[in-house]
Amino acid sequence: MADAFLQQKFELLFNSLDIDQNGFIDENDYLAGWKALSAALGTDQQNQAQFTQQINTGGWWWQMILSADTNGDGKVTKDEFIAFWLNLAKSLGKMRADANDQYLAMIDRMAVEAHDELDLDKNGYVSFEEYDLYARTHNIVADTKALFAKLDLNGDGKVTRDEVVILVQQFIFSPDPSEPGNYLYGTL
Repeated sequence: MADAFLQQKFELLFNSLDIDQNGFIDENDYLAGWKALSAALGTDQQNQAQFTQQINTGGWWWQMILSADTNGDGKVTKDEFIAFWLNLAKSLGKMRADANDQYLAMIDRMAVEAHDELDLDKNGYVSFEEYDLYARTHNIVADTKALFAKLDLNGDGKVTRDEVVILVQQFIFSPDPSEPGNYLYGTL
């Protein structure tokens, strides 16, 4: 039961990253996601160059995606992606149960990267407008106001890094459908 719920969450994540919805994630999806955000923000050439540089330097998130490519074809299928995330969740869960400091560092790193990806104006928090824009450019089909209200844990109209750490932990581990972190990438 828990694995089925985790799989459902990881499918939502996969769908948000498979920008062209062709059934696999590759570099084109990664680049298309950032280009869509850049275009929606009306960013200048310099900011687009920074997005492209981030992609080309292989950010931690992209390196993790490539790790899921078990057959080495440069594409991550939904099956590869879900298997990778289920294994990651199990490994991190064991580390969490053992109170391993490496676990805390990994979760913090994942949360900071998720937060920074969503904090488009780099003011230290994610606003509804930023989350909504991200959702519209990443195949998240849902009532983003309702989703954001769940993700804004203290109801102050913004999602901070500390909140994202909690949300990421819930997304990766929580079998409870009512936990807010389970809605990072859409409605279950």
